[in-house]
Amino acid sequence: MLPELLIRALLLLCYLRQEGAAAAPASEAPADEAGLTTLLLARGDEADPELVRRLANLKTLAAADGLARFYDALSSLYMRRIALHGFALFDGVPEAEASALQKLTDIATLSIEPELRDSAVDELAGCNGGRLYLAAIVNSPTDDEVRERALRQHVANARAEDGEWYLKIYRSAEGKEKDKKKDKKPERDKGDGKDKSAGEVLFTPPLRELAFEGMVASRSSAELVEATESKLVPVRRRALEELAARRDPKTGACAEQLFEKRSERPDVRLLAAQLLLEERGAKFADTLYKSARRGEVPLELAFGIADLLIGLDDAGLRAQAIKNLGDGQPPEKRFHLRMAARIPDPKVDKALLELGKDKDPTVAADALRAMGVRGNPTFVPRLQETLEESRNPLVLAAVIDSLILIRGSDEAWRVQLVKLATNPMEVVRNSALEALGRTKDASYLPTVLAALEHPSWTTRLAAAKALAELRLAPGVGALCERIGKEEGRMVSELADILWQLTAQPFRSDKAQWKRWWDKEAADFRFPTAEELAKRLQERNLREEKQVSKSFRGVKVDSRFFGLRILSHHVAFVVDISGSMEEKLPTGQRTEQVPTRIEVARKELLACLEALEAGTRFNILPFSNGATPWKEAAVECTEATFNEAKEFVAALGAFGGTNIYDGLHQAFLDETVDTIFFLSDGEPSVGEVVDPLGIREAVQGWNKERGVVIHTISIGDRFPLLEWLATDNGGSYRTYP
Repeated sequence: MLPELLIRALLLLCYLRQEGAAAAPASEAPADEAGLTTLLLARGDEADPELVRRLANLKTLAAADGLARFYDALSSLYMRRIALHGFALFDGVPEAEASALQKLTDIATLSIEPELRDSAVDELAGCNGGRLYLAAIVNSPTDDEVRERALRQHVANARAEDGEWYLKIYRSAEGKEKDKKKDKKPERDKGDGKDKSAGEVLFTPPLRELAFEGMVASRSSAELVEATESKLVPVRRRALEELAARRDPKTGACAEQLFEKRSERPDVRLLAAQLLLEERGAKFADTLYKSARRGEVPLELAFGIADLLIGLDDAGLRAQAIKNLGDGQPPEKRFHLRMAARIPDPKVDKALLELGKDKDPTVAADALRAMGVRGNPTFVPRLQETLEESRNPLVLAAVIDSLILIRGSDEAWRVQLVKLATNPMEVVRNSALEALGRTKDASYLPTVLAALEHPSWTTRLAAAKALAELRLAPGVGALCERIGKEEGRMVSELADILWQLTAQPFRSDKAQWKRWWDKEAADFRFPTAEELAKRLQERNLREEKQVSKSFRGVKVDSRFFGLRILSHHVAFVVDISGSMEEKLPTGQRTEQVPTRIEVARKELLACLEALEAGTRFNILPFSNGATPWKEAAVECTEATFNEAKEFVAALGAFGGTNIYDGLHQAFLDETVDTIFFLSDGEPSVGEVVDPLGIREAVQGWNKERGVVIHTISIGDRFPLLEWLATDNGGSYRTYP
C-alpha cells in the first residue's frame, strides 16, 4: 500500500494538474461534490474549514457521503469538530439528513475521544431532526455518560409526545424488581440455549431521574404522590417540589411523611421542613426547634433548620437560641451557635468567648469563626491566645480566618503574619503566606520567595499562590526556576499559575519556561485580561489542530475510573465493606455481571500498571476500619507493583463503611497530594458517621494543605462524595 501522505499528494496533484504543487485558494475550489471531496481528502488536517462548509452547504447525499469520508481520514480534533458541524448542516435535507445525522450518532457512540462524543451529541441537539437520534443514543449500550448527555439534551426540549418514552425509562427497573422477587430465571429460546434478555439495555438511576424530569410537568397529582416514595432521591425531591409549585392539597401530607422518615436524605427532609413551615407557621417552627435541639436530626439538617428558623425573625426563637447557647452536647451547641451567630446581642459575644474554649474542637472552631463574622475587636485577645496555645488544625484555621477578618488591614497584624509564615504548624504558615499575598505589598516578596523553597509541598504551593497575588516580575522568575525542581501534580499547579501570570503556552515543559524567562526577563510585562483571553483561544486552537498519535506503542495515561492521575504522590482509598460484594447493574443483562469489588480491583490494577515510574503511591482499603497496604506511600517499581498487585487481588468485602477512618489514614501521610476515594455507600461505622461531620473533618485536615480529592461512587450516588470532590478541587464520578 502507498503511504497515506503519498496518496494525499497524488490526489491533490490530480486536481491541481494545471497549477503544479500550488494549493488553490478556497475561492477557486471546485463547486461539485466530487471535486471538493477530492481536494479535502488531499489536504486532510491542513484543509481550509471554508471548504468543509462549502461541501456541506451543497446539501446533497453525495456531499454528506464525501464529508463522512473526509471525517474518517482526519486526525486533528480541530478539523473533526469542523466536520461535525458540517454534518449538522444537513438537518432538514430530505435525501441526506438521515445519513448525516446517523454519522453524528455513530461518532457519539463509537468515538474514543470524549470531546468528540460530547460535540456530536450537542450537534444533534441543535438539529430539528436530532431528537430521534438522541433517543437512539439513550437506548444504545454505549457509555452511560454519553447516554445521560443525550437524554439531558432531549429533556431540555421535552414535548408532550415524549411522555410515554420517558415513562418507560423511568419505570424500567420495576419489572426487574418483580423478577428479582420471584427469582425468575432468564427466559431462553427453545432449542438454541440463548438468553432472550441478553443484550437488553438497562437504564441507570441517573437516566431514570432525567426521564422523570422530562415528564414531571405532565404527571397527575396521584402520580406525583406516588413518586415521593420512589427509591430515587432526586425523584422524591422533584415530585415534592412539583406538588408544592401546584399548591396541591396533598403537599403537606407528603412533606410530613418525608420529614418524619429518619432514613430520608437530609436535603429532602429540609425541603419538606421548609414547606411545612410555610404551611403551619409558628407551631411547626417550635417543633423544628425542639427536634434539632435534641439532636434527633443529622447535623446537615440541624444547620438547615437553624437557617430556616433564624430567617423567620421571630423574637421568641431568638431569645431561646441565646438562652440555650452553650447548653447540651456538641450537636446542640453547634445548632445554637448556627442560630445565634448573627444575632446582635452582647450576650452572644459573652457566650462565644466561653465556647471558643470548648473541649470539643468542632464547637470551639464554630465559636471562633463566629467571632470573625461578628467582627468585634474585643475578640482579638482570645483569638491571639488560642493561636499561641492550640495545636488543633481545625481550631487554628478558624482563628486565622477570624483574625484576618478583624485585623486584615492592621499593620501590626501584617508584621505578625511575616513571623507566622515560618510557623511549625502547616495550617498557620500557609494561611499567613496566602494572606501576605492578598496584601499586594511588594515588601513581603522576600518572605514569600523563601517559602517557595520550603520542604513541604503544601507550603511551596501556598507560596506560589501568594506570588500569583503579588504579581511581581521577580516572583515570575522564581516560579520559572522552581517548576524545574518539582514533579507530578506540583508541576501542573505551577504551570497553571505561570499561565495566568504570563499567558505563555508552555504548560508543564520545564525547560521551555526556563529558556523563555532567561530571554524575556528584562522586558517582561504582565498580560492584560484581554491578552490572556486571546492567548487562551490561540492555545486551545493550536492544541486542537495537533494531529493525534496512534495509541500503539505509546504509554497510555494512568487513570482511575476515567480520572487522569497527574500526581506523583497519590493514595487510593477503597471501600471493601460487605455491600461491595453486590453485583452491579450493567449496560446489558447477562449472567456474568461483576460485583462492585471485582470492578474496583480491575480498575485499581489497570491504573497501577500505567503509573509513571517514580510515582509514590499507597492503597488504603477500609470497612469497619482502615488497613493501609503500607505505612506511607512507596515508589512505583516493578517490585512494589507486583506486591501491590497481590494485595489488591486478595481484597475481600466485609463489614461496615468507615469513611472517616479511610480518609483520616490517607491524610496522615504528609507527602500525599492527591486522593482517589471510592465507596458504594453512606458511612455506617466509625468515630464520625454523620456525613456533614466527615465533610467538616476533611475541611479541617485539608485547610491550607491543598490535597486534591477525586471521588467515585459505585452503584449509587451520595452527597458526601460530591461534597468531598467539590470542596477539595477534585472530580466526582459515578459507576456505572
